[in-house]
Order: sequence, then structure tokens, then C-alpha cells
Amino acid sequence: MDSESQFLIGKLAYGVIEAAHVAGVGRSTLYEALGSGQLKAVKLGRRTLITADELRRFINSLPPARRAEGVPASGSPGADSARTHQVTASSCAHLAFGTGPTR
Repeated sequence: MDSESQFLIGKLAYGVIEAAHVAGVGRSTLYEALGSGQLKAVKLGRRTLITADELRRFINSLPPARRAEGVPASGSPGADSARTHQVTASSCAHLAFGTGPTR
């Protein structure tokens, strides 16, 4: 784990590029969410900041992923295929540490 990744996890707010990195999405995706009002930012002078709490709220508000046609649902027979996963600081840590899947 590099020192930049350690620093990103402990921050209270992120610039747009940092927030995109932590969330595992593209910068333009965050700008679109900001423009549509789905994601809220604060301003500090000329800087646009997204709080860690707001970034988690935004990710948790997204609809669940749909499973691909022909792919069985995980879990027991009859398991609900539209399961959701709440994002927490620890569950998104792999994004900032670079240990999870990359885009």
C-alpha cells in the first residue's frame, strides 16, 4: 500500500479526481452526477469538494446491478438476484488501495 492510498482513505473530503479514484468511477461520471443533482459538492474557494459521507451516500443510492442473461443467481435456489451491497469505508478501501478490480 502506497502512502497516497493511505492518505486518501482518511480524508473527510475529496477533489473530483480523488473522489472518482476512490469510488472506482470516471471523472466525467462524477461531473454528470454533480450536474444532475444526484451527487452534492461543497466549494472551498475555487475548489470543488465531495465529502466522504456524500460519496458513500451517492454510491449506496445507485440501483443494484442486473445479472446477465443465463447467469445463475448466487446463493441458494430461489435467491434474490437483485441483492445490494452497502458501501462503507472498509468495503471501498480496496478501491483506494488499488487492490481491487480496475477500470
